[in-house]
Amino acid sequence: MTEQSKFQELLNKNKFNPETVIPKEEAKDDDLRRSYKLKNGLNEWRILPWEDGSIIQKIGIHMNLGVPFFCPNKLDKTEKCPDCDFGWKLYNDNGKQHTEESRNFLSQEKWVIRGIARSEEKEDIAKYGHPRIRFLDLSPTNGKTVEAYFAPAQIKKWGNLSDYFKGRDIELTKDEAKAKARQASTSIERAAVQTSVFTDVEPDDPKFEEMFVKMYETAIPNEARFERKTYKEILELMDNFRRKNSSRNNSSDDSSETEDFSVQSSGFSAASGSLETNEDLDAVAKRF
Repeated sequence: MTEQSKFQELLNKNKFNPETVIPKEEAKDDDLRRSYKLKNGLNEWRILPWEDGSIIQKIGIHMNLGVPFFCPNKLDKTEKCPDCDFGWKLYNDNGKQHTEESRNFLSQEKWVIRGIARSEEKEDIAKYGHPRIRFLDLSPTNGKTVEAYFAPAQIKKWGNLSDYFKGRDIELTKDEAKAKARQASTSIERAAVQTSVFTDVEPDDPKFEEMFVKMYETAIPNEARFERKTYKEILELMDNFRRKNSSRNNSSDDSSETEDFSVQSSGFSAASGSLETNEDLDAVAKRF
């Protein structure tokens, strides 16, 4: 067994354990669940593989209804998503052209990598005894750039970036001015020098294995970052969203013209939270 595979085996054995996670008030776990916020300028990041050995996980997230949640259709292609359905209804009603409103109802595609933010590494080790694994949600464009680094020909030329002993960091350079102008603002390059996964602890150091195990043991799973919602629960969120918007516009005569996708009109009772008719959810979706 190679040293790399030995630590991959340790990774598989030491999956997320709720009992070992550092208390929320100490670790700010909410911040760990969010995508790491890149700083203006250079950001050095060490990619760590997921338990199945993959580098990127692709997810769809809805952010428009007050509570971020996984798109059920992106998690399971057989599941329907009323938020997406309504976004596509607006798209079709507008001559098959997107508007800002229709896009808001569609899920945001994220290409997620996880790893060590080098700017946080020393502070994490001083506080917890090991680095903390963070998430970085990339745009599809940047995600494809990272994915290309792991193509067989690139690994042959540059080595495996996620190797625990002789890997390479990636360097993400963010331009805040471009970000404010809503332009592509982050460029990605490979670091020139190969390094260990930990900046100041080499693999032959007795502390290396302990740090490695603790780091993965306290890592938050990607699937725990956001809530999962059923079709009915999403409809209820949409109804609450509509009601809040309507209440803001109560003084305006135009408020009655607001598109109605309420659970009441869709066959749900907002009060009881149960179906009032025998219509199935597919039929409900068609009423949007």
